[in-house]
Formats: sequence, C-alpha cells, structure tokens
Amino acid sequence: MSTLKADTLVALDGTSPVTLTKQSAAKAWFRVFYSGGVPTERDSFNVASYTDTATGRTTVNYSNAMSNANYVVNGTNMSNNDVNILIGSITTTNHLFNNYDGGYTDTEFGGTVHGDLS
Repeated sequence: MSTLKADTLVALDGTSPVTLTKQSAAKAWFRVFYSGGVPTERDSFNVASYTDTATGRTTVNYSNAMSNANYVVNGTNMSNNDVNILIGSITTTNHLFNNYDGGYTDTEFGGTVHGDLS
C-alpha cells in the first residue's frame, strides 16, 4: 500500500483546482440562527446570503448554482418545530418552520445540499 501526502493539489496548469470524479460530497452546508429577527450565519460553505421572507420563513441563496433543480437538501432545526424545505431554483431553497399550533416561528437551523454543481 502507498501513502500520498500533500498540502495542496492543483491541476496540470499549476493553478486551477483539481477536478475530482466518482465521488460525492456536500455542495453546500449552513447553520443559521436568528438575532433580532434577522437570520445570522454561524458557518457555511457555498452560501452567498440569507433572505428573511417572513416569520419562520428563510431563503438560502447559494454562491454557486446547482446543475438542475433535482438536488437534495437535508435540514434540521434546533427546536421542536416541523421543517419544510422547498427547492426554489438551482440557486435557492426555502426553509419554513411550523409551530405545532400551525403558525410559523424563527428558529436556528442547518442543512446540507447534495447534487451536482453547474
């Protein structure tokens, strides 16, 4: 068995990133909390911004588009609310957090996105 150790991998041109094939990894991930009613990022990858569309409703805007709208988003919230995740487009997902009484509430949440980037 051989061991390959490297600090940085680049393409043959010496500067471009390496393209990995036949592997799957999250294409985006995020963790968000609310501060004064505004979605505030704890940490993320491939997320440009968040849009607070209403109480308990947040749109996640991705930095790099997915190749089509057939990607998958796994999400969770840090409270006992129901979560609905709707694919908005190749660059957004909409996250809705329902109270058990049927209303909406702002809550801390996170998610990962799997699929192919365009």
